[in-house]
Amino acid sequence: MSFSLSTSRSAHEQEDHNSLRMKDIKSPKIDRRGSLFGGLMLVEGDNEKILLQSKIKGLKEELLDKTLLNPGAVHNNLANALMSDNNIMEAIKHYKEALALNTKDAAAYMNLGVAYKHMDMFDKALEYFSKSLELRQTADEHYNMANTYVKLHPPDNENAIIHYKEALRLVKNGGMGANFSYNLGNALFTKGTEMGEKEAIEEAVQAFSTALSMKPDDPDIRTNLGIALMELGRPADAIVQYQEVMRLEPGDGLNHYNCGNAFLVQGLHDQASEQYSEALILLPDHYDAAFNLSMSLMKANKFKESIDAMENLLLWDEEHEVAEGGGGEGGRGDTSTIYYNIGFMKGKLGLTEGAIENLRTSIEIDKNNAYAHLNLGNYLALAKDAEGSMAAYREACNIAPKDPKMLRNMAYVLIEQGNLQEGVAWLEKVLEVAPGDSEIASYLEQCQGELEMSKRIKQDIEAGLKAVEMEPQNVGARANLAMAMQADGDLAGAIAQFEECLKVQPGHPQIEGFLKESQDKLKERIKLEDKSAAQMGSVEEEKIIKKSGRFSMFGGKKKGRAMGGGKKQGSSKKVGVAG
Repeated sequence: MSFSLSTSRSAHEQEDHNSLRMKDIKSPKIDRRGSLFGGLMLVEGDNEKILLQSKIKGLKEELLDKTLLNPGAVHNNLANALMSDNNIMEAIKHYKEALALNTKDAAAYMNLGVAYKHMDMFDKALEYFSKSLELRQTADEHYNMANTYVKLHPPDNENAIIHYKEALRLVKNGGMGANFSYNLGNALFTKGTEMGEKEAIEEAVQAFSTALSMKPDDPDIRTNLGIALMELGRPADAIVQYQEVMRLEPGDGLNHYNCGNAFLVQGLHDQASEQYSEALILLPDHYDAAFNLSMSLMKANKFKESIDAMENLLLWDEEHEVAEGGGGEGGRGDTSTIYYNIGFMKGKLGLTEGAIENLRTSIEIDKNNAYAHLNLGNYLALAKDAEGSMAAYREACNIAPKDPKMLRNMAYVLIEQGNLQEGVAWLEKVLEVAPGDSEIASYLEQCQGELEMSKRIKQDIEAGLKAVEMEPQNVGARANLAMAMQADGDLAGAIAQFEECLKVQPGHPQIEGFLKESQDKLKERIKLEDKSAAQMGSVEEEKIIKKSGRFSMFGGKKKGRAMGGGKKQGSSKKVGVAG
């Protein structure tokens, strides 16, 4: 009678940490200053400054005339000129003089609000805009109110949206309507991303599209539309907008970065790499573009190129001064992730020692990366360091005790090593956190049956050893002991016992058959172990983990009549970090 014990599960599970960076970066300012109602129009050039100073002097002299019929209008015009000369405090004084003469002057109220807004005194600005709005309901009042609400800390997007919509209802200037729709889109996008309201982001897309219908060649509108489309999970549509921006502004490196992100989330790694490379030509200090380039190369299985890129990133802080708009945190948080990914890729390339070294360095920096411990355990096992391997697996489970991947891997390793009892206990832990895992449930049932059988086999081995000790020449007792050892996986012990039987009964055909069977199984086991060692590290389950779930705006609110210095928003980073 022969016994069999099957422990067929041996797959190791690993993950890479494809941490994509999508960070906010300030884009260059776009000058969209307005000219009406006290818009801050700073003069440039010596001749213009001379003319402005002459105008200010003339208005001041005019105010000395006691017979002046409309001094309020002169105070207002003088204040506007002072605003253009960047003398805001004196301008405020004259706006207030104008209001003292005429408390119903809506334009003076609005210009005073503009002045306070330029001083970042937003509550005061809202106070005067509200007074202007009480006297007249025009698009300009609503637009300035909305622009001020988005400047509050924190921004009041709800009220901003209300006033942008009212401005759009009242606007008569087509060009300004595009600006109103653009800023409405920005406010809706911010509200949607901060509050998790998809409907607001969809409405933002509509607002940007409306603005685009009026200004089809405006790169800022297309940029923000692309970002909003990305937030809605529409990267292909976002790419259409980014490619149009490339046509309109060929030197916009940030746009190439955004386009790379859109290609990357679609799994188009080669196209993503091309866009990140273009971004780095235009923005050589853009850390996030360099990081995502290395990640896109890794996802394209271009491991050698990616390793080179990541090793360059390790020198980033020393060799580069990250520009104000270049994004990137640098520092040891990123360094841990980079070492992790280098280790992952070296393992893919069969460079086991290098993989172990880089994974250990990653763990030194971040001890709480469960997958780093898991993969370290796999490569230590490959290097025949059973003790170190098991310690790494246990640490992975300590860090992530609810992660079924960690628990499964621990169970498989224990069962492979012949520790069926503890392996069964770990399989039971897997089902505690993943009760719907039918594959593990079936495997657990199999292992539990084998564990019970193993107990009976060990009892047979114990009885057989006693019988052989009492009767060394008893071929039947020794043959049964050998069969029990074979069933227990102790093929070397079984072979030794069968050889002892043949010494007593040379040429016994059945025992010779059992001996050959054990010898063949031992050879096959050695062959499988060698094959498994050669393939370890090639069965990782790849996964992208997001570090930041949204593409933030660059705070860009195009100013219409009242204020200038708008910015356009840009995409943020990756989609993810080491967990």
